[in-house]
Amino acid sequence: MQQSHPDLPAPETLAELKQLVKARIDQLNIEDAKSDVTPFIKNTSELDIWSRGYFNEIVDQMTINS
Repeated sequence: MQQSHPDLPAPETLAELKQLVKARIDQLNIEDAKSDVTPFIKNTSELDIWSRGYFNEIVDQMTINS
């Protein structure tokens, strides 16, 4: 479920967005996240790659298309 945070300004640049996402990744409990999605994954070994570093690498590759 998405949560709204009206006291936080919306990011205005890609760099700001990446910073916010990385801050959330730093708070993520990877094992809890794996547990949440395991019922929907046939081959759970595919989740072995999940780590903060993995998700941060994905964020680093984010772009904005206009």
